[in-house]
Amino acid sequence: MLGRRIIKGANEKQVAQLFASVRLSQHEDGEPRDFDIMNNTGVADDLEDPEFEYMPTKRYSYSREHKLAAIDYFQTTWRENKDGTYERLSNRYASRRLRITRKMLHS
Repeated sequence: MLGRRIIKGANEKQVAQLFASVRLSQHEDGEPRDFDIMNNTGVADDLEDPEFEYMPTKRYSYSREHKLAAIDYFQTTWRENKDGTYERLSNRYASRRLRITRKMLHS
């Protein structure tokens, strides 16, 4: 499991907080649940529907480092299936977890 991170882990929390802090600094409301992410009450668990595509409510400006962090998150984060196997996150699922557009995850 070297080089991999698992969803709902400490590394995922750091990346989610990075994006939530940028959104909250640019707009006082940010995206829904950004305050929860910043207060360590967790990354949104209401996004389990595989057909749900998250669309940000506002337009945000992210630095190159933020975009690279999002791509790294997408490429190195895995989720555990019910049978104990692991699979990579889909582009759609990763963008929902970070509350960004799917286009940002294209490397």
